[in-house]
Amino acid sequence: MKKSLKKAKHPSSHNPCSIAQYAQTHATRYRRIEAVAEVRGKLRVLDLTRADVRAEINTLQGGDVTAQSLFAGSLASDYL
Repeated sequence: MKKSLKKAKHPSSHNPCSIAQYAQTHATRYRRIEAVAEVRGKLRVLDLTRADVRAEINTLQGGDVTAQSLFAGSLASDYL
């Protein structure tokens, strides 16, 4: 899970535009841009069209904010 959000934040050599950066630029063009992960046996989703979610992804540096904490926290919701 942590690796998937790092990819959402940091572009790889094979993906020049990360999903979080893409969402920031194109959020109004799509109804949904989501990241999904399993947390404690439940699928949780982060809505990357939300500026507050993208801002938290940008703070991922292994400190208090981790991918797991984002998916387990109030910014995420259960994936239905």
